[in-house]
Amino acid sequence: MNNAIVFLSCCWHAAALAVNICSASEIQDLLKTSTRLIPQHSCLPTALLTQDERCLSTAVALLRMETAEIDTPPQLKAMWLFRHTLFSIAYDYKVWYSLLVSILFNLLSFQ
Repeated sequence: MNNAIVFLSCCWHAAALAVNICSASEIQDLLKTSTRLIPQHSCLPTALLTQDERCLSTAVALLRMETAEIDTPPQLKAMWLFRHTLFSIAYDYKVWYSLLVSILFNLLSFQ
């Protein structure tokens, strides 16, 4: 994983922990500044996905700041990160289709 992303995710975790002891403007300034440090050539969700637990914990940290009504930059919105991560994963659609058919069949058979 890119060292810059590792450092930034640590900063975002620390900011989430500081929600109750720092002013919202201080955290917002940190978040805004941190987005400028994301390397231009890297995709944030892809970089975070190299370590699954870091991706999940970073999303939770960002979500915690959002629920505390801290204004976060668009690229740090937890739902954006989640959606972008989902669309970054290469799915085998044949498996998904057969799973969907199986679920629908089971639901219809219970009625």
